[in-house]
Amino acid sequence: MKLFRSRVRHPEPSPVAGAEALYQAGRYAEAEASAFVRSRPRDETDVPTALTVVALSIGAQGRHAEAVAAYDEALPVFGRIFGAGHWETLKLRSDRRTAVGRARQAPGVRGGVCGRCPGRDPWRRP
Repeated sequence: MKLFRSRVRHPEPSPVAGAEALYQAGRYAEAEASAFVRSRPRDETDVPTALTVVALSIGAQGRHAEAVAAYDEALPVFGRIFGAGHWETLKLRSDRRTAVGRARQAPGVRGGVCGRCPGRDPWRRP
């Protein structure tokens, strides 16, 4: 017989938790699709997490230039919700920089992600 109720409240799992689990299981295409659906309503609190999962999933599939575009879409949302100096915004910027580097290393990419500077890497010193 239970005399006392537990005071611990078990909150409902985040709607993005399923997408995160798919990403961690290596099912990147499904995680991208699931998180993309969750990232569309721009007033929810789970949008930053959903946008992050989308960008990470795209990058994990080897589509690094598309991942950079996804990070570019997420940065203003993170800046608005958390602020420019918040650790999550800074982490997203770091992840974006990693995706830019991987996109430059991808075969067939000349002059970086934008393609505006063929044969020249704007981040490398002369």
